Amino acid sequence: MIKNRFRWSDSIKLASEFNTGSIVQCIQVSNNPQTHHQALLLLSFAAQLFPSQDDAYSFQVIVKTLKSVIPTLIEASMETAVEPVLTTVIHVFTDALPEVPEHRRIPVFEKLFTTLDPVIYLWLAPTLILSNMATQGPRLGRGLVKDDGKDRVAPDVEFSLNVCHLYKPQVQLNASIRMIEYLQSLPLEKDERRCLTRNENKDMTEGSAPFSLDVHSTRQLCHFKLLLLVETALDYTQSFSRQVDLPLKVTSAEQGPNPKFWRTLLHRSYDVIDRVNSLLPRSMFISVVHTLLSHPIPSIRRRAMELLSAKLQHQSNFFSLAHDQSILLELIPSLTAIASGQGSSEEAALNQQTAFFTLKLLCRCMGPSASSSFRPVLDVIVEIISLTKTTSYTVLASFLQALAPRALSGPNAEGNTLMFLEYERFETLMEPLVDQFENQLGEENAVKLRVKELLVPLLAPTAVAASDDCLWKALHYQLLLKTRDNSPHVRLGSLSALSALVEKLREDYLALLPEAIPFLAELLEDDVNEVEVAAQTTIANMENMLGEP
Repeated sequence: MIKNRFRWSDSIKLASEFNTGSIVQCIQVSNNPQTHHQALLLLSFAAQLFPSQDDAYSFQVIVKTLKSVIPTLIEASMETAVEPVLTTVIHVFTDALPEVPEHRRIPVFEKLFTTLDPVIYLWLAPTLILSNMATQGPRLGRGLVKDDGKDRVAPDVEFSLNVCHLYKPQVQLNASIRMIEYLQSLPLEKDERRCLTRNENKDMTEGSAPFSLDVHSTRQLCHFKLLLLVETALDYTQSFSRQVDLPLKVTSAEQGPNPKFWRTLLHRSYDVIDRVNSLLPRSMFISVVHTLLSHPIPSIRRRAMELLSAKLQHQSNFFSLAHDQSILLELIPSLTAIASGQGSSEEAALNQQTAFFTLKLLCRCMGPSASSSFRPVLDVIVEIISLTKTTSYTVLASFLQALAPRALSGPNAEGNTLMFLEYERFETLMEPLVDQFENQLGEENAVKLRVKELLVPLLAPTAVAASDDCLWKALHYQLLLKTRDNSPHVRLGSLSALSALVEKLREDYLALLPEAIPFLAELLEDDVNEVEVAAQTTIANMENMLGEP
């Protein structure tokens, strides 16, 4: 009645005569929940009516009112239901939140939930604030210039987080769990057959539930769920994989009135996973990934592998403890099973590729110390490459390039260069290597650099590794033939290789020297001055190394 007959011109007179104590006394005397609700609405209206009367005395009046009203309401509701009544109380405060001075909002809510039990009722604060935001839009910070940043948190969400941050992390986690449980209890969409007309106790019906399905549309329901999930993403760190199943199942079923909403909710769910992933300890993180690798939905398995890959690639020191290796090795069978999975779909191929990439990162971290655990992976790789007829030669070349140095590393590691090249191997390699002097592919400088840094340093050690004078003679004769090539670049390269061979063999070269004299004599009369000078230099070096003119 006061709200209906009130005129704003009478606000000054009413402000001086308004008696909060009488309203509090009315709540204490009455046992009727409807009376309690109307009294709280009147207090909310008074807060909107006198926003300028913000002083320490007014704040103390609010605090004393809370301490007087809340216990009375709890006592009066013990025989029915306490939570709907206290939900109504918190609903009044969240409705009046925009009219409360900004510097008083946090203290008022702190006193409210301190009077209540924050362990039980804290979840109602962000739930009701975001419920109002979903149905009415952002209510805090209206009229302010919008920030250009798209990721800026809305003032309503920021305030609800600040209220939660007043209490211990365990209390925040409990509140987050309660919010998710309430979110799951809501239907996927509103039943349009529900009657939109409510009974005469409509205020109590709406205020006693965090989100009333009778007065809100399906769009508002979806928006509320989305906001609630975004808010809890900052605190919710338990059982998150079960919550992601809901939007995934709806999306995979290809049904529902609003697929865009479900896609958005799916991406928000991925954000939840990313945030939780950064908070989980090592053992729990590996346990969660291990569980998700056997999930029936392929995209969930791929997402789990991507999370593990991100940790291994960008935070390699995350698994620095000794016992972490044994836990990580337990993931290899699951990853190997995904990598060996058969399927022609694009998603199956993508999962297979992701599994191989994750195994590569694991092998990089633990391969040297746990090589036996990765042998099944090699078997799978060989099987896939051998069975696939359309295997890219580029992929096969990369595979062989990675294996070849490791296949040769054993003999080289022991320093066993003698007798490494037997007759058949030497005959196979010698002629193609010597023919590389005639390879003029590339620019002139590139050809000279290839001969100087790759070919010449290779041929002399090849002769030493053969350790057979018959094989030396064959290589020596092939080099001498190259000194008669028409190209001066080939003649210069063969002279360099000949000089390197003399340096490696030393006295053993004396048996080959008579064969080289006619060729060297021809080079001393070469038409190209550069070749003639190189021949003189080679002969001088041979005299110094062999000790004979």
